[in-house]
Amino acid sequence: MLFRSQLQTISALFTLREDIVLGFEMFPRRVQPALDQWVAGNLSETQFLEQADWSKVWGYDSALYMPIFHFARINKIPMLALNIDRSAVRSASKKGLAQMSEDERQGVSLPAPASADYLELLANTFGGHGHGDAAIEETIKDEHFLRFVDAQLLWDRAMAEQLANVVRSKQAPLVIGIMGTGHIVERFGVPHQLADLGIGQTRVLLPGNDDIPCNEITARTADGIFGLSRYKESPADKKLLLGVHLLNENGAIKITQVVEKSVAETSGLKLGDTFIRIAGRIVDSVDDVVTTVQAMHADTWLPIEVNRDGESLKLVAKFPAEVPVNDSETPD
Repeated sequence: MLFRSQLQTISALFTLREDIVLGFEMFPRRVQPALDQWVAGNLSETQFLEQADWSKVWGYDSALYMPIFHFARINKIPMLALNIDRSAVRSASKKGLAQMSEDERQGVSLPAPASADYLELLANTFGGHGHGDAAIEETIKDEHFLRFVDAQLLWDRAMAEQLANVVRSKQAPLVIGIMGTGHIVERFGVPHQLADLGIGQTRVLLPGNDDIPCNEITARTADGIFGLSRYKESPADKKLLLGVHLLNENGAIKITQVVEKSVAETSGLKLGDTFIRIAGRIVDSVDDVVTTVQAMHADTWLPIEVNRDGESLKLVAKFPAEVPVNDSETPD
């Protein structure tokens, strides 16, 4: 539903302005030629995904995104690769921005510092669980956490620069950036970096989250929040689901949400766990998890090994005889 809502928003904006550009977090800058060739109609779906290195740089089910990609192709809407290779983000998380050369940053300029509120938000994310005020004060002094912040800032800055470059062009089109909520919520990430780059007229649109009470949503949270109604798929469309939201965090496939009453919750998987192996195979991407789960059958068991707080933990996911309708494994 999220991706359909994104397409609906894009198509509505396209009826108002035909001079739009679509920017995507999931593509690093080096694959821009593949995006150009796709929009030009010179590549098949398979060729496009291969040349865009999809399985390595993103890995989520491409079918979720293809309607948006096809919309861009049909209407000759430029597609823009916003990201940088994960190697730069991993380098920032290992040694910090201060120790990185411009080449190591892949040409990205030094980002604006994180605000105190952004640091608090990231501190609550760091380690995969919430912290009290005292714990947050300690966390924001931790060297590992500060390098984690550097990696996030580099990621935010890279996407902001790509968006800003298009906005500053002579054509000055309407630029729509499609990215994870963590980069835009409360206007901390990419919007903050855009403001530092002199781009102040930005709007943030977020999907609603049942876990956030309405009274905690403020004007700063976003310029608009849209709700998604829950619906049941037809039996023919049902797939086995583990019931987790996943994030590729510097090469570690991390659980950012466990769906209530899902197979994942029943098996003991928890927020913050990172996958080591699934079905005996090493997990290198989100796609490794998704494809393995979707290859399973009802009433079967799936061995999973995760890292939790620095220790290896082996669990077994037991799929029921009837396929439940849960939230699918999705990017955060």
